[in-house]
Amino acid sequence: MTNSTDRTDDSGLKGCGKLIWVIAILALAIRWIHLLIVKDTDLVQLPIIDARFYHEWAMAISGGGVAGDKIFFMSPLYPYFAGLVYAVLGSLPWRLMALQGLMGVATVLLIYRWGRRIAGRTTGLVAAIIAALYAPFIFYETTLLTATLILFLSVIILNLAEIVFHRPKPSWLLILGGVIGLCALARPLVLIFVPLLFLAFIIDSKVTWLKHSLWVAVGIAIFLMPVGIRNLLVGGEFTLTTSSAGMNFYTGNNPEATGLYWEAPFLSSVEPQYEDEDYRRIASEAMGRQLSTGAAGQYWFNQALDWIIRDPFGYILLVGRKIFYFWNRTEFANNISIYYGREVSPLIRYNTIGFWLIGPLGLAGLILMWRRLRWQRARNAILWTFAFFLGCVLFFVASEYRLAAAPALIVGASYLVLEIIREFKNGKREMAVKLIALGLLFMPLTNLRTDFIYRGENARMDYFNHGNTLLKMDKPLEAISRFKKALEIDPYFGEGLLRLAEAYTRAGMMDEAIEIGKRAGLENPESIIEIV
Repeated sequence: MTNSTDRTDDSGLKGCGKLIWVIAILALAIRWIHLLIVKDTDLVQLPIIDARFYHEWAMAISGGGVAGDKIFFMSPLYPYFAGLVYAVLGSLPWRLMALQGLMGVATVLLIYRWGRRIAGRTTGLVAAIIAALYAPFIFYETTLLTATLILFLSVIILNLAEIVFHRPKPSWLLILGGVIGLCALARPLVLIFVPLLFLAFIIDSKVTWLKHSLWVAVGIAIFLMPVGIRNLLVGGEFTLTTSSAGMNFYTGNNPEATGLYWEAPFLSSVEPQYEDEDYRRIASEAMGRQLSTGAAGQYWFNQALDWIIRDPFGYILLVGRKIFYFWNRTEFANNISIYYGREVSPLIRYNTIGFWLIGPLGLAGLILMWRRLRWQRARNAILWTFAFFLGCVLFFVASEYRLAAAPALIVGASYLVLEIIREFKNGKREMAVKLIALGLLFMPLTNLRTDFIYRGENARMDYFNHGNTLLKMDKPLEAISRFKKALEIDPYFGEGLLRLAEAYTRAGMMDEAIEIGKRAGLENPESIIEIV
């Protein structure tokens, strides 16, 4: 394959300056129309699990509870950002989501700028179009989750990383480190990128790499050190980000782990505040003494490590599953899922731009970019994708965790498609066919769907979790409708039947609860009331 710098020239499309703003307006229109559609649905009005935790935390922050009184178990940046928005605009989630839509448009523009810098203006434009339409981006902008903020910071990091390799001034290196540190306060997985970045510095220059790395490290420390000091003052332990790493590592690596989020059987609830308490309680019981948050995290990390050492073959199989799930088209949720988004919004339901496309084409495009544009242009895209891939393999795969890799894959997919078109236009049909074959190479892996995957590609758990939340709010009649929706999707969902019976009982509808007992095949259907 050739190494030609003219592949990235700006002659491919005239009037690109105006076109990018047309794309931006289109992106904003799609996002705000989607928000209007879902504004009165459970997606916005009834946050669940992490989203509910962030919403309540942001409410407390907007009311003046800024410092908090515990070591951070969940990443703090998003709730502090949301709390600031609530303090200024009011604590209505849809207003925060409207702002997240604007942030999503800024992400599209930054993807364009980054794609243009590494592979040419036309590649940047195609990448911007894909990003404007990419269904997971649109969906997560109408959730109270960290995804949109992390994406925005991610594309800033990618743009800054390109700058520092061309102009490695201390100021730019410091800013890059600062944004990485800020992003780590939204998702610590980004720190996996740091040693890979330092490795790229070494490859680029064996003379100046240490100085460059130190400036980046200082920038990171500017944001993480105050958090560590804050955690020390309020909780007695110096923790730079959150205390949940050990629990998350165990969640993704244990004899029962699936490669996705795994709910430990001793959890009373998957809501973060209860998760933290239950993991500490079980660890404390096992050690015979009361453990701090940090000590409990170390206990669970050791438990996972012990299992890996005892059963390396089982661990290798688990890693294989994680690799498969990361590159699979399915958006595996550990909170609200995009499949619920499809239930409530036609802009998600009929949107065909998803990972099934950008995953295989993006991976092939990054390989092609490395071959044709060489390491100097492809390195940041490849290392960034690898960092989040590695993060999911080390912990567990989730749609939110994988989402940050999407900008690099979108640029890679855009580059591949344009190179195929160029080869055809230049009469190089054989090379064009080879590139098409490269693009199709990873399609089977990405689009393979097992029975397990089919069972998860629906909104069953979303309706179930909404029902549980309504039960906790003492709204059993509303919860009944959500549990019924879950059971329409999966009539044999045992936990859904039990919760529906509980909702009927709490609503005083005993006959309906007994009918659930009959449906569940109990010898004494009336005993369902005692069970719930």
